[in-house]
Amino acid sequence: MLSLRTILMGLALLPLAAMAGGEDDFGTWIELGAQKSINRQWHVGLEGELRTEDNSSRVDRLSVGVNTSYKVHKYLKVGVTYNFLAGYSPEKRKEKYSGTTWTGYNLTENYWVPKHRVSLEASSSVKLWKWLRIGIRERYQLTREMEVNYEKEKYRYNKVGTDYVLQAGYPQTDIDTRDACTEQYLRSRLKLSVDKKHFDWRPFVSLEFHNSIDRSMHLHKLRTAVGTEYKINRHHAVSAAYVLTNHLADTPNKRMHALNVGYNFDF
Repeated sequence: MLSLRTILMGLALLPLAAMAGGEDDFGTWIELGAQKSINRQWHVGLEGELRTEDNSSRVDRLSVGVNTSYKVHKYLKVGVTYNFLAGYSPEKRKEKYSGTTWTGYNLTENYWVPKHRVSLEASSSVKLWKWLRIGIRERYQLTREMEVNYEKEKYRYNKVGTDYVLQAGYPQTDIDTRDACTEQYLRSRLKLSVDKKHFDWRPFVSLEFHNSIDRSMHLHKLRTAVGTEYKINRHHAVSAAYVLTNHLADTPNKRMHALNVGYNFDF
């Protein structure tokens, strides 16, 4: 049987083991949350998030949401979350050729994609040796992307000597459509954290699998995180973590390295 020390080291080193091959990017994830206790079992909350990509040079996603959770008993909590998201699709350029001769390009303008997301989850945790908390969470996630119309410009050129001259009638502008679609995932997470009485810091390490229900539970993403939470007082808490997301469905595989910072207000 694997020892606890081996498991902790394996989770912490997993991001390094995933570095071979693929493409890398860096972003910043900023999260804000507020929680209200209705009673000892019921909690409701608000949440918001901003994500950047392309070495944090542009906003990738904005989201706002509401959530509620209910503690069934000591070892089981269930919850529901709704989020409205806006995903950014950057400008894209596609080169066009006739054989080996360059003839121009198509330019797709940037646009935002509105999304509706509903998540259902169940989580459980147990505390060992008065300091280590082991938590598991299963989350069903359904995301509905709405239909979006966007502009696409076509540029075509004739080669004259060593120069390229734009053909008459270009650029041409067309309206294209990104169809609505629905995606479903099962997100399974294991989280180990330090939970010691009278200790306000809570270092943690986590491993999360994103499996696509629409693709026969194909592993779509693998996400690892190493960080800490800090409880300032009974109402205010902050967190910071390094998060590595491996997009395994892409070829070549893409990796997003992110600095995740958060603030939560409990009232």
